[in-house]
Amino acid sequence: MAVDQSGLRNLAQLKDTELANKIQEGDLAYNAGNFERAYNLFREALDRGIDVYDRVTYVVQKGEYITQLARKYNSTVEAILAANGLTDASKVTENRILVIPSLPSAETP
Repeated sequence: MAVDQSGLRNLAQLKDTELANKIQEGDLAYNAGNFERAYNLFREALDRGIDVYDRVTYVVQKGEYITQLARKYNSTVEAILAANGLTDASKVTENRILVIPSLPSAETP
């Protein structure tokens, strides 16, 4: 499940009780067979979850691409775009200042 793979469940429990409760509601809906409600709750949690990840402020250098930065900082293109209010990766150009959320590593419990 995405909330587990991203480490969001653990981070929410540490940093944001309201978000942790939203994830728990999603779990309950899923276990009750209400998959549409579970999907909506998990989707909302993932959208809000960007706020609990560590962040780096970075100035894009000549020749860098958002996919390179996502790999370098253990993030995703989607997370970087969302954190910067962007919808188009081609808008990320040289000298642009980006906030890059850093996802927990796979070893994070």
